[in-house]
Amino acid sequence: MLLGVDVGGTFTDAVLVDDDGCIYTAKAPSTPGLQEQGVMAAITAVLAVSEGSPTRARGAHLFEPEPATAKSHPPRARGAE
Repeated sequence: MLLGVDVGGTFTDAVLVDDDGCIYTAKAPSTPGLQEQGVMAAITAVLAVSEGSPTRARGAHLFEPEPATAKSHPPRARGAE
């Protein structure tokens, strides 16, 4: 089982690929300042859609890539020109 989560400013998306290769998706509202709430809500939702259980999710392969925000919104120089 593979599980991916993308935390956005408005929604947190979860994608699950089960052992048979079936792909499931779910979306939950993001919670600024408490991102773990949106992450857990999205994971719970995708497990419900896939009829999976939290016990099965323990076997999921998880990884944490670099935040997309840094790539989407690079810092800008500030100061006198």
